[in-house]
Amino acid sequence: MAKDDYAPCSFRLNLNNPSHLKVYRVLSDLNLEIHKSKTNFIIAAILSYIGVKTDAELTNQGAKELEELKGYATREELYEMENRITVKVMKEVAEIMSKAAFANQASSTAEITQQNMLQSKSNTENNKTVEEKPDATLEEMSLMFANGDFGEEM
Repeated sequence: MAKDDYAPCSFRLNLNNPSHLKVYRVLSDLNLEIHKSKTNFIIAAILSYIGVKTDAELTNQGAKELEELKGYATREELYEMENRITVKVMKEVAEIMSKAAFANQASSTAEITQQNMLQSKSNTENNKTVEEKPDATLEEMSLMFANGDFGEEM
């Protein structure tokens, strides 16, 4: 392997710090039958830690990108907000319209009932006072039909 394939990385452990001391003890007594090397173990541990953190928590570039996004809404966020607002407005409009229709129906039903009662009352009074006069044309047509002359010109 070429020399360019490796990047040196070193760190110091302060044995007066309990966390550092714990890492030192594990690395000093690392079971190399399970872990191929201290380097592989450290890389696996770091990758595990990286897996539970966001770029903004780990890197300067991630923090910078997060800072740039603050105060601005993405297209997806705007679309989601628009959909939520539309759904809320539609629900409110439907509720208002149903309440108005129900109130209108109740008042209309009462008015119609009153009108029907007044109309039937006036109809019964009119029927008592006015005699029905037979229609002369209707009587003539009935006689023609009875005689078999209906539909023929006279």
